[in-house]
Amino acid sequence: PTKTRIWSHIHGDDQPALIASKAGLKYHVFVPAIRSKADSKWKERHQNVSDLDVSGNITMPAVLSSAENNLMERQPLNHNIDSTMYGKFGIAILSKFPIRQIRTHYYIRYKKKTQRNAMACLIELPNKKQVWVVNTHLGCHFIGREQAQQARELALFVHSLERDSGICAVITCGDFNSPPWFSCTRELKRQ
Repeated sequence: PTKTRIWSHIHGDDQPALIASKAGLKYHVFVPAIRSKADSKWKERHQNVSDLDVSGNITMPAVLSSAENNLMERQPLNHNIDSTMYGKFGIAILSKFPIRQIRTHYYIRYKKKTQRNAMACLIELPNKKQVWVVNTHLGCHFIGREQAQQARELALFVHSLERDSGICAVITCGDFNSPPWFSCTRELKRQ
C-alpha cells in the first residue's frame, strides 16, 4: 500500500468493515467524499468520487444519488486502495438491522475546500418499520459560509427523506464541527 494522506499511516484496510465485524454488526455502508494520495510529505492529490465508489454489506444494492436523482444498481465494492493508489475517505453507517436503500448527497464544493458529503441509509427494524439514518461530516472552517451552506443543503436532503411514505423517523448524526452557538447549528435547528 501507499501513503494516501500526509497525516495517515500506510494501510489498505476497509475500516468500516473491520469495525462492523468486531462490533458484531452485519450491515455497513461507506460513502467516500474524496480519493486521496500523498505525493510528498507536504502535498496531497485529490480526485472526485461518485456513487460507484460506495461500498459495504447491504441487503439491496440500490444507491439513489440526490445529485443525479436516479437509481443505480451496483454490487458492493471493496474499500481498499484501488489500482491508481488513491485511498478513499468519507463517512459510514453500521447497523445490526438490514440496510434497504442508500441515498447520497455531495455538498456544493465551497471555494477550494475539501469535498464533503452526506449519506442516508434506510434501515428496516425488527417490527418491519423503516427509519432513515443520516450521517454527515460538515466542513471544519466555521468562520465563513461553508458550514452554513452545507447546513442548508443537509436540511433539504433530510426533508426529502421525510417525504417518503412508510418512514417512521429520520435520525441525523455526524461530525458537524460546530457548537450550538455557531450559525451552522442555528441553521439546522431553524429547519
